[in-house]
Amino acid sequence: MEFIETHRGTIYPWHCDFNGHMNVQHYLGKFDEATWHLLAKAGIGPAYLREANKGMVAVEQNLKYLREILAGDLIVIQSRFIEAKNKAVIFEHKMYNQREELAAESRNVGVHIDLDDRKARPFPADIQNQLAQLIFSRSTIQPSELAAQLRKPEGATGQEVARQMNKGNRFINELVFEQLELKNRDVVLDLGCGNGQFFTELAVQYPATTFVGVDYSPTMVKEARKITSNYDNVQIEAGEAANIPFSSGHFTKICTVNTIYFWEDPEVVLEEFRRSLRSDGWLGIGMRSRSSVEDLPFIKDGFTLFEPEEVIQLLRKNGWIIHKFIQKPDEQFDAVCIIAKLR
Repeated sequence: MEFIETHRGTIYPWHCDFNGHMNVQHYLGKFDEATWHLLAKAGIGPAYLREANKGMVAVEQNLKYLREILAGDLIVIQSRFIEAKNKAVIFEHKMYNQREELAAESRNVGVHIDLDDRKARPFPADIQNQLAQLIFSRSTIQPSELAAQLRKPEGATGQEVARQMNKGNRFINELVFEQLELKNRDVVLDLGCGNGQFFTELAVQYPATTFVGVDYSPTMVKEARKITSNYDNVQIEAGEAANIPFSSGHFTKICTVNTIYFWEDPEVVLEEFRRSLRSDGWLGIGMRSRSSVEDLPFIKDGFTLFEPEEVIQLLRKNGWIIHKFIQKPDEQFDAVCIIAKLR
């Protein structure tokens, strides 16, 4: 998400202390005013909070003072959401003076609460969707371009999209790899590995396991090779789901998260998985259900969505045995994990 203006004001003498500059309490006050404008962009405004009897509370604030602000100075605050969770949001503010110099910045965590029992509560689905749209979009990116970047990240924009996907997909990645029950000496393919950031943890956790990342975005292959260059048990290659660049029976496990929407011919891809796996191999598919994401604006451009039951039927039709099926809530959406074995 790009920064948006959330506050514009003037500093008066009563904002200042005996040092002659704005006192710390007023930095907090200005950033607090900006926070409410930012929250309103996601539908968390006064009308919603009053009608739903909900509140937003700060649980963490990290503030940096970079330049003095003096009486008579004009200030502008720009803000953006960084990450949305089920019950909380992470966001940041930047305060500039009239010379457009950065004077202060603040990183914050806000939690959504019920005002009756004072406990944290999940955001409603419509607000979760608005937060997701804001975080995964920029004013210069149209939904169709964002969809293309999610399918095949390219250039500087693709690198940023990949970083956001690392955050948004963390839970579902962990779920699928956990259910694959990795063992020493496994040879594991992550199809659609993105920038390979997740390998930096897996490679340390399973030092005797070989991890192979395959992605068909040259930008991601380059980034993944750079990020994983210090890990001897990680290999990154360019390739596609329907044409995995390894010999038959090479892998003991295959993981693929949030790629199924882009398979041109799912039956061809499943046959390629079959070819690439050993006879006792496991396949782990991670995805979001159609009902979980169908309202996102970029979904209409190039995504083929499924409900879990449809994927299970597709696997069975193509000769796979369903070993595990798990569906859990994951922040704004759901996380679906299907583990299948060869017959």
